[in-house]
Amino acid sequence: MASMSAKIWNRGERGYWARIYAKGTTTAQGPFGDGDEGKRLAQEFCDGVNAAQSAIGRWGQWRPGLPIPVDQLVRDWERIHGPLRSERTQCTDHARVERLAEWFGPTDARSLHESVCRAFAVETMEDRSASVAVGCLSILRRVLNLAVKAGGLDQNPVPEISEIIMDCEDRDAEEVQTADAWDHGEAAILLNVAESEEPHFYPPLQFALATGARRGEIITVRWEDVDWARKRIHFKRTARFRRGTKVLKGRRRRDGGRFTPISDELLALLKEQLKKQRRAVLQGGAEPEWVFPSPMGRFWMERNFSRMWERVRRKALPKGVRPLKFHCTRHTFITWALEAATPVTRIAEWVGASVKVIEDTYRHVMPQAEADLRFTNVDRTKIEPDRTKSTRSTSSCPRK
Repeated sequence: MASMSAKIWNRGERGYWARIYAKGTTTAQGPFGDGDEGKRLAQEFCDGVNAAQSAIGRWGQWRPGLPIPVDQLVRDWERIHGPLRSERTQCTDHARVERLAEWFGPTDARSLHESVCRAFAVETMEDRSASVAVGCLSILRRVLNLAVKAGGLDQNPVPEISEIIMDCEDRDAEEVQTADAWDHGEAAILLNVAESEEPHFYPPLQFALATGARRGEIITVRWEDVDWARKRIHFKRTARFRRGTKVLKGRRRRDGGRFTPISDELLALLKEQLKKQRRAVLQGGAEPEWVFPSPMGRFWMERNFSRMWERVRRKALPKGVRPLKFHCTRHTFITWALEAATPVTRIAEWVGASVKVIEDTYRHVMPQAEADLRFTNVDRTKIEPDRTKSTRSTSSCPRK
């Protein structure tokens, strides 16, 4: 396999990129952002690409009779393929790989068999969930197939692994999926903690609870998207996080985006946010563009946003707030709207989801109207005479 290397490339105003050298050609990967944060992200990417080369070398150095440890096998697969996957997928894959490596350990991949993999699936479903077991076993299946292709294994030692995955998927289909949401008391504590401990995070947190917007939509809202007269927000872009933050213009629904109404309380918050940014301009700050910029006044990087949220969540935990994900602010908004008897079609329009998804996901909180079942009552007192008997005379007339 051809060697590959990566180096940091500073492109000035275009931020930090990575140059990848492979097969006599040079390709660019990026951007990762500017400043120290962009440089750090670019360096992490280059380190991952360079570290993958040692793992690639081990894949071609297996010898007959020598063991192939499962933990080393899956971790080498992560080093080789991880840098080319999205940041979120890398995080998910890392958790799955570590679970596989911890459970199987240095077991020789050639000695794997169906009973061992089924034991792993059962324990994972009991400890975590069926979907986690499916994800882990899917990685193991791919790694074993690649090892066969590379010549390390003569054949897949667990040909039944696809059947095990299907059994886990059937178990996952039987589990009722619901969305976690905070109640009003927990939300109040979160907002108080953010306002006192992380004041820069307080406005986007309140905005998320009041609109149900996704994280990528929140950090890409511009002031031009605020309709002050009609009291609504026009969501027409989002952010995709892939080794740095990249803004993608246009949302679904033919790039028309969606409009979400805002309350008077949220409107006052946005006005105060705009005043603060204008005061910063008078002190030499940047012209306000983003409604919720980073503490440095720039576009908010996803990792910094997540770190600040983790601090808020950690400080709110001793006060009785469940440590849910930030995305649960969206579930909370939809749950509160349903509890207030808001029409499902209106909610779907506000949050950019289908009516079916909302009905399936939030069925447990949707108000159930009391059905009028009087039509099932049978009144046996009103029985008409039996009409099956003939009313004709039973006398017979003699033939002439």
